[in-house]
Amino acid sequence: MADVKISGLPASTTPLAGTEVLPVVQGGVTKQVSVNNLTTGRSINTAGASLDGAVVINDSGANVNFRVESDTKVNALYVQGSDGFVGVDNGAPTRPLVVRTSAGANPTYGGDIVINSSIDLSGVNTTGGLEIKSNNGGAGYGTRFLDYFNGVSDFIFALQRRSNSATWTTRLNVYPGGQVTPGADGTQDLGISSLKWKDFYLAGNVVIGTSGKGIDFSATAGTGTSELLADYEEGTWTPVVADAATGGNASATVGSGTYTKVGRMVTVAGSIININTTGLTAGNSVYVRDFPFSTTSIYVGSTDLRDVTFTDYPVTFMTGSSFRLFEHASGAGITAITVSDLTAATSDIYFSLTYETI
Repeated sequence: MADVKISGLPASTTPLAGTEVLPVVQGGVTKQVSVNNLTTGRSINTAGASLDGAVVINDSGANVNFRVESDTKVNALYVQGSDGFVGVDNGAPTRPLVVRTSAGANPTYGGDIVINSSIDLSGVNTTGGLEIKSNNGGAGYGTRFLDYFNGVSDFIFALQRRSNSATWTTRLNVYPGGQVTPGADGTQDLGISSLKWKDFYLAGNVVIGTSGKGIDFSATAGTGTSELLADYEEGTWTPVVADAATGGNASATVGSGTYTKVGRMVTVAGSIININTTGLTAGNSVYVRDFPFSTTSIYVGSTDLRDVTFTDYPVTFMTGSSFRLFEHASGAGITAITVSDLTAATSDIYFSLTYETI
C-alpha cells in the first residue's frame, strides 16, 4: 500500500461506533487501540477546553457515577449512577438532592431534598423568597417564606399563602424582638373547631383587644343566655352622701370606694367619714350615690352606721346608681333613715354590696 497522507484519507462516518482502531506508539512499539478504549482508566486533561453545544454524559445509561472535584471537596458535585440521586459535598446521597457542608452521618430521613446547611435569601424582598408550590398543579397555589425589611424599622420573617390566586397573603409575621403576629389585624384564628391546641402557658397577660370579646365557655353544659366572660375590671370610685337619688343636695364630704367587676357582676365597698350635713334637707332620706356602674334592679347590701340614730337593723337598698339607707325591724316593715338621724360632722357610713349591671 502506498503511503498516503492523513489529509488524503476519506472522511469517516460519524458518529463513530467505538470499534474503530487508531495506531499508538507504546514502549517504542506501534500498536492499535479502539476508540472505545482510548481513554479507559485514565483522566482526561480538559484544561482550557470550551464546549459549544449540547453535552450528554453517560448516554448509554450505564450504572456509573459522575463526580466533579474541587480544590477542597472530593465530591463537590456527585451524581449517583444507580438512582440518579445528586449530592453536593456528598458522595453517597440517599435522597434526590442532598446538600451537606459539615461532617456527619448521611441523612436517611426527610423529604426529597435534604439540606444540612443554610439557604441564603438575603437578596430577596417582598416579591421573592423560598416558594413551595402546591402539588395540585395549579399556578395560583403555594406557600412562600420571606425574610425582608418592612421599609420602616424591622426585618421581618413572614409566611405567605395563596390559594387559586396570583396574590400572596401574609399569614404569619415574626419580628426581631420575637413577637409573632398574624398577617393582618383581627383576621386569623389560632386553631379551628376540629383541631384545637391543648394547654396554653403564658408568662404574661391575655389582652382582649376588642370590646365585647372575652372568654367563651359555650363548650360547658348549661342553659344560660350567654357563656361569654367579656369583662374584668378593678378600680376606685368616689361615693357621695346626698338627700336625693339624683339632683337634690350633696354633702361636701366625699368618701372612698373600691370595686371589682366580673362580667356583669359588680362588688363595691366604701366608706364616708365625718359626714358634713350642711345644705342637706333634714327630712329627706339619706342616699349614697355615684356608683361606678348602674342597675335597673333592686339590691340589698350591708352597712355599718356610726353616730347615726336608728332603732333596728340598718340595710341599704340600691337601684340606679345609688343606694338608700333604711332600718329594718323584726316582724315589721322598713323605715327610711333621714338626714336628721345623722350627727353633723361626726356620722360615718361603711358599706359593701354586690349587684348586677344593666
